Amino acid sequence: DPQLVVVATDQAEKSAPTVFGEGEARVRIAHMAAGGAPVTIFVNGEIRFSGIRYGTMTRFVPLAPGTYEVIVSTNSNPANAIIGPVDLTFEDGTFTTVAAINDADGITPLIVAEDYSAVAEGEAGVTVVHAIADAPAIDVLTGEDNSVKIVNALAFPGTFLTVDGTFNDGQVTFSVPAGTYTLNVVPAGATEPVVLSREVTLDAGTNYIIVATGSLADGTARLNIVGTAPADLTE
Repeated sequence: DPQLVVVATDQAEKSAPTVFGEGEARVRIAHMAAGGAPVTIFVNGEIRFSGIRYGTMTRFVPLAPGTYEVIVSTNSNPANAIIGPVDLTFEDGTFTTVAAINDADGITPLIVAEDYSAVAEGEAGVTVVHAIADAPAIDVLTGEDNSVKIVNALAFPGTFLTVDGTFNDGQVTFSVPAGTYTLNVVPAGATEPVVLSREVTLDAGTNYIIVATGSLADGTARLNIVGTAPADLTE
């Protein structure tokens, strides 16, 4: 069902001061299921996104706060669902990434509730997600000789028992001083081997989501990084 969509944006709209409208939630979709085919997203029975390929993430879209039926399908037929239908609730003023994770044989949804409140001056907000099903718990190291640990013992969702007796959700959020970092992913408690490594520049005032995705077994593991500046969220 190909179509052309035309959106006009004038300068006044670019300089709008609001981050989101009153009575709105912001939602985006991330396809992080290794080996998965492109997917179509149905929201309350209607196609909202289509042709989303592995390793990509949509922009944030506004929704009225409430509960929605969400289906992820391999085509325009919701009967071919690989996720759902599931009911997801989005609250006023929230920013949520709905990620498809795991692999082509067992795709599952992961809800990432991101904190888009203003970070301190000179800092960047960061959310790290562990979405590599065949990887152990990981640390993320940086600095000279990997001397700075910025993520500690982050495991694939539902695989690590926390101190309160529940299973982890595979995500962690924090802020760091803006700058350029070399991020090295290693098994938890070790400094080597470095499973993944990537240099990234984090800008002040911008929020980033960093998703470790793919598979160690087939060599497709990688870090997907998407930054969202306040200007990206204005109406």
